[in-house]
Amino acid sequence: MSLKIKLMLSISIPFIILASLLFITTFYGVNHLFSSSNILKGHSLTLSPVNIQSGSSELLEFHKMAVVKLETTTNNFWKLFSIFVLVFVIAELVIIYKSLNNFLNPLKLLEHDLSSININAPKPLNTEIEGKSKEIISLEKSFDNLLSKLKKSFDKQGQFVNNAAHEIKTPLTIIKTSLQLLELSEEPKLKEYKETFKIVQNSSHKLENLIEKLLFLAMNNQIKKKEEIVIKKAITQSTNELHINYPNVDVELLFSSDMTVVADPEMFTNVIDNLLRNSAKYGSNNITVEVHKEEMLNISIKDNGFGIPRDKLPFVKDPFYKCEEARSSTEGYGLGLSIVDEMMYQHGGSFSIRSVEKKGTTVIVSFPLVDNISQVN
Repeated sequence: MSLKIKLMLSISIPFIILASLLFITTFYGVNHLFSSSNILKGHSLTLSPVNIQSGSSELLEFHKMAVVKLETTTNNFWKLFSIFVLVFVIAELVIIYKSLNNFLNPLKLLEHDLSSININAPKPLNTEIEGKSKEIISLEKSFDNLLSKLKKSFDKQGQFVNNAAHEIKTPLTIIKTSLQLLELSEEPKLKEYKETFKIVQNSSHKLENLIEKLLFLAMNNQIKKKEEIVIKKAITQSTNELHINYPNVDVELLFSSDMTVVADPEMFTNVIDNLLRNSAKYGSNNITVEVHKEEMLNISIKDNGFGIPRDKLPFVKDPFYKCEEARSSTEGYGLGLSIVDEMMYQHGGSFSIRSVEKKGTTVIVSFPLVDNISQVN
């Protein structure tokens, strides 16, 4: 059964029932009012043999004629009333049908527009057609907004795949080229073997690291188990590892040693490692880490590095995105901040960035406050 028929039935049936009740009630009332027994009962004349003998036969004849007249009038009334009710019901059905047509036609146009959408090149729906209600226009605008978001999502997905293929191809090309050069040498020396082995080993390590990061972003890994972590201890460990590659970077911890956070230990370490490495990699010699509790537990990492241009800030969390300063670096794939963002999402937290170009950057990761470790496990 179509929507139009369902709506017609749901609207018209109550009107038909109401008209029927009105008809029955009126029929009963008029019959009761104009019945011959009630007429005679309400008259002061008593039709007895005495009255008849006293010369009231003419009056009796008059009453009989009056009753016949009333019955005729009643029958005519019912004919007219029946016609009126029938016309009323038919008119109501016609009005309902036309109203439903006016209401459903825009939906049919919307269905046609949606069925003809090309997801690769979606066009805005036509909201200027005359007769469309505000609700339908609002619905179409919502669809347009949804299509725009889907298009951006598909574009990002395609860009992600292209970038991933390019990044994977780079170390593979290096490995292939190194082996080909070694093969071209008629009598390769031990030194050449060692150099080629080192190149292949480094490229394999980079490739493995890249694939692990891509798998993390693609598989949407869930948190295994949350634990209570002593923040200062965890960040101190990350700082010690940072100094191996960046010995001149000074990291200052400005919070008490007893502060803790409830999080997945592996993910928490990855978040801090990525953020500290980013600060050190892009020109910062001084990094400050602060922790404070508000509605959430906020860990801020502030540096005095290159900073990020304002127009680039909205894109820095996108996979493989690099600013100009980052592109000049041979390290990294532009996945670090994407991974941090995903890990914070898994924790039900947030990740925000504030930056001023040539002055430095402050990143803040916020974890939900948990009073009892049993609440999250």
